[in-house]
Amino acid sequence: MVIGKNHNGVYKEMITLRCQICNKEFNTYRFTKKQRKFCSLKCYYHSLKNIDQYRNKRCLYCDTSFISQQHSKKMIEKNKYCSKECRGLHLGEMQRKGEHKTCPQCKKEFYAKKCNSLYKCCSQSCAFRYKTGKPNPKASITISQLIAEGKINPKRNFYKQGWYVTKTGNKEWFGSSYEEKRMKQLDDMGVKWTKNHGIRIPYIDGKGNQKHYVPDFLVDNKIVEEVKPKSVIDTNFNNCKIKIPFAKKYCENNGYEYRIITENDLPK
Repeated sequence: MVIGKNHNGVYKEMITLRCQICNKEFNTYRFTKKQRKFCSLKCYYHSLKNIDQYRNKRCLYCDTSFISQQHSKKMIEKNKYCSKECRGLHLGEMQRKGEHKTCPQCKKEFYAKKCNSLYKCCSQSCAFRYKTGKPNPKASITISQLIAEGKINPKRNFYKQGWYVTKTGNKEWFGSSYEEKRMKQLDDMGVKWTKNHGIRIPYIDGKGNQKHYVPDFLVDNKIVEEVKPKSVIDTNFNNCKIKIPFAKKYCENNGYEYRIITENDLPK
């Protein structure tokens, strides 16, 4: 074992390596083992001359010739673009490449990215139904359960959303201005209510897939309320009309009363 003295006057262990150019042995500190490949600067500059033959390259994107400025053969081989702009444009085009397909289950066209080129169906529910011939019973269970327990709050664009502090000091999330008005109305009436009730109502959508949705309020532990504008119900937005008969049947079987609250029932 060789002991050497560094510039701070501290003795440290040294190891013996072999130069890659002149094949001579030289001593270096153990912590510089991975960095030291040559015994001197003369051998280092000689190694750069040997690499010059690999520096002339052609850009993979714009097909122009350029000279790579990397200092090792391995990094020169990895250098495929003449500039960062060409690299970004080429990678962006590769990610956007895909193809238009037709779902064998619902017969709708969808766009599959290059990373999803093996996908045959437009969604997981269609893929499950295409393979088994039955709707997926586990579809939307996890998300609807978290929403019903109040662990996550669904955020929607173009709606007034936020936290409402009840008279008892609890915080409840409202997903629209109608829900906020109903919260204030229930508090003024002195009625017990909550949105974190844990109720998930199963229903079958227009495609025949089984899904779950969470009603807005549970009042006095016996009334299930859904707050919706009349226009949403009339236009069947987000399968609203489809959900109502399933919700009524669920409430009858579980001893609840089902109630729909529209803008006519809310204070102006």
